[in-house]
Amino acid sequence: MRTNNLKLIFILLAVSFFTGFLPSTSHTEFNIILDEHFNRDRERYLWPWSTPGEYNWYHNVRNWEIDNPRVMTPHTDCGWGSQDLVYNSYILQDEEFPGSLWCAYRTRNGMVNPQWPDADEYWNNTNGWAVWGPFSLEEAVSGYVSFWVIVYLDRRCGDSLSVVIVNTADDLLLDGAAFRSRCGIGKTFPIGMGEDWQQDSVYFDSLYVNGELTSYLGEEECWLCFVWQSDGRYIAGTGAFIDDVECHVDIDEDQAPDVSNNEVSDFRITSTHPNPFNRSVTIGYVLPADSRIRLSVFDISGKQVAVLLNNFVSSGHHSYTWQPSSIPGGIYLLRLEAEGMVHQRKVVYIP
Repeated sequence: MRTNNLKLIFILLAVSFFTGFLPSTSHTEFNIILDEHFNRDRERYLWPWSTPGEYNWYHNVRNWEIDNPRVMTPHTDCGWGSQDLVYNSYILQDEEFPGSLWCAYRTRNGMVNPQWPDADEYWNNTNGWAVWGPFSLEEAVSGYVSFWVIVYLDRRCGDSLSVVIVNTADDLLLDGAAFRSRCGIGKTFPIGMGEDWQQDSVYFDSLYVNGELTSYLGEEECWLCFVWQSDGRYIAGTGAFIDDVECHVDIDEDQAPDVSNNEVSDFRITSTHPNPFNRSVTIGYVLPADSRIRLSVFDISGKQVAVLLNNFVSSGHHSYTWQPSSIPGGIYLLRLEAEGMVHQRKVVYIP
């Protein structure tokens, strides 16, 4: 583990040093727009609260006093709230006000009589949403949400946690078939996870809408949603807890691709994830027309180390997964060429 950490530090330092020596390409700005640990003083701050950047948390429990009618209905009798009995301690230790979100903290009685996970369980027929946003992916070239999660269910049942991205306010608080067909579902946790917290992530270009892989990169408004849904049969435990949520949005500061003849706005490498990567990286790209393309990889000295694609490809969105072998870790440049157009993007390989 220590060797891997030192390797990571060395490569990231190399990224900073050598970036200026790479050919002129688009510059990507990496932004963390949400860094939430739910560790505020609950006597002073009542969740849902605002976060830096003029973003807000919302939820849909009865007696909700925040003035936002758009997400106040439909109601649910039991839903998310911030509590301090169960929380993740892998990221922050010895916090004065530790806490996490629990799917069953708040009830129809509001804050007068909340539930507690050491004595209570979630309720039947819940459609509880914890919502954060709205945020923009209009200029994003990649991005993801990371979070820590634990789900207590003592048997398989019809109850589950879903992590979804919604790109229209009209789709907030959906359930049933409409939820599955219209929301961008990133992850679903339908069974218990044992007794320990786990870290997971959802990528904005790898969401499932009605069973189809969909990218929300380029969307003007999006909301991050943690959704707990239960049926009317039986209760199987205390449900889901969420902690230490980060939202990363990577902005290409030079959105116009490097073209040598005519400008085509939708010719580019759209995403690389994960980045940095260890075993493989998935490269998304889009073509405005059927074209013969060449997707190649160069090291920081400008030497070509691999040709990934060199063939005719139809127009539209595509992806290719690169699994390097026999090359050292470091910075590499992906180069997409077609019909006199060129677009390039940097990736970091950490073997």
